[in-house]
Amino acid sequence: MKQISYNEKKRRVGKRSIRAYIYDIGNIIDACHVSYRGKSQRQRQRAEVRKVMDDTFAFATKVRGKIVGGTYKVGDYRHFELKDRKKKRNISVLPYADRCVQNDYKGGIEPVIINQATDDMCAGLPGRGVTSSIDKWCVVRKVQRIMRTDKAVWMWQGDISKFYDSIHNVIVMKELERIVSDKEVLSLMREHVMKQGELAIGDPMSHLLASLVIAPLVRYLKANGATLVNYADDFWCVAETREEMYRIKKLAEEYAVTHLRLHFKPSQVRRIDAAPFRFCGYVFHPNGKVLLCSDTKKKYVRTRHKERSKASYNGMLLCCNSRHLRKKVEINDNNRKNYGKETDTFCRKTA
Repeated sequence: MKQISYNEKKRRVGKRSIRAYIYDIGNIIDACHVSYRGKSQRQRQRAEVRKVMDDTFAFATKVRGKIVGGTYKVGDYRHFELKDRKKKRNISVLPYADRCVQNDYKGGIEPVIINQATDDMCAGLPGRGVTSSIDKWCVVRKVQRIMRTDKAVWMWQGDISKFYDSIHNVIVMKELERIVSDKEVLSLMREHVMKQGELAIGDPMSHLLASLVIAPLVRYLKANGATLVNYADDFWCVAETREEMYRIKKLAEEYAVTHLRLHFKPSQVRRIDAAPFRFCGYVFHPNGKVLLCSDTKKKYVRTRHKERSKASYNGMLLCCNSRHLRKKVEINDNNRKNYGKETDTFCRKTA
């Protein structure tokens, strides 16, 4: 089935209400296919996935009846730990049927949440990210453009501690109630959002709801004259003077604590030309050169045979001066039969 673009979702929601979008059987079927595309070949063979995908129309009809009748109940989460870059992340995954329903909700609420975001937010929203083709929403291009301005003298990098684990669902619902007036839609969203005490890493709506929570902080800093780039829980801000930079830092930390119940990790203000800095998997040098971080290089080498990882990292390579890394790895693979051990050694040399 053809993938629905964001503009198409916006057109559908614009003509009708969010509730009508969620109740539409065609949209529920589309949500099933969106969930299916996010699964690996092995996951697609599971019984719960096949049960839904064998007859999506029957599933959509049954689910719609429960949603309209107010009898739909969210299933239990499955919890496990994932180690990523020496960090342990608690992942919570819903049953496949509930993920399909949540993707349906996401399609209806997405255009409304995007209206709350600013151009300085480069994560969690469609068309934005590290490898975005649109310059104003591409992290690398945006940082490089700011570094060339006269304001880029002093910098501050803020990182919110345990971002997803610290986002309380009461605050998420408070933000949703501010932008959505339909009580039926809020009731449906509350059923999913309040299932856990904090925002679940692994839900289709997690990134979208996290962007909704962080948007007021970004707008507040912009209203106070800050020049910044936001990527989820990471903030990169610049200013002409040290005093101005400390002022922005203090405003951000105070607003996060008092309004969002979030805390920034300890960080320092420094001159931007003092040394290279890391941001979103890249190393930005004062002379304008951008390279991949060593951890990102190692992860690229380890996962280069997976199609989904390959497409993502190839996009990252196009945005920096490490674009020849892919060619080096391919030559290394072709010249060595026992590439497992040799590639690890090669990776350490190139990192």
